[in-house]
Amino acid sequence: MRHFGPLLRDHEKKLNALPGAFWFLVGTTIVVCAFPIDIARTSILCLAFGDPIAAIVGINVGGPKLCLASNNKINGNGGGGSKSLAGCLACFWSCYLVSFVCMRELGPEAWFLTGVVATVMEGLNFFCSIPLDDNLLIPVGTGVSLWLYST
Repeated sequence: MRHFGPLLRDHEKKLNALPGAFWFLVGTTIVVCAFPIDIARTSILCLAFGDPIAAIVGINVGGPKLCLASNNKINGNGGGGSKSLAGCLACFWSCYLVSFVCMRELGPEAWFLTGVVATVMEGLNFFCSIPLDDNLLIPVGTGVSLWLYST
């Protein structure tokens, strides 16, 4: 905590919570072991670009918030809070572009699917109170959807 505490979010500083970097490594390991390299690369890049771009745009641009009456803060996962429409759109478009660059041969339907799935995975713990970190959900969900689409 002395050395890395400033890099952690408040919910990651709790002793009973694993940091986002742990879930990033788990999600990355799963997709690298389970999928062809082009799908793994696209899934990891969706996490690397989509998640932070959604946060940056959501915080700085703001706009209408997507809130549900049933939202509850998930213990140790940092759920709750709010998602902005601008942040969700930024996640979608950044993941769409990642897929366009990495999976050009699959076409617009796959690029759209990638953007939608990554965006849904980014907000899944917020909208459905699923106690899994988006650093795990984004690459695995995106990888599964691209693999199913391409087979």
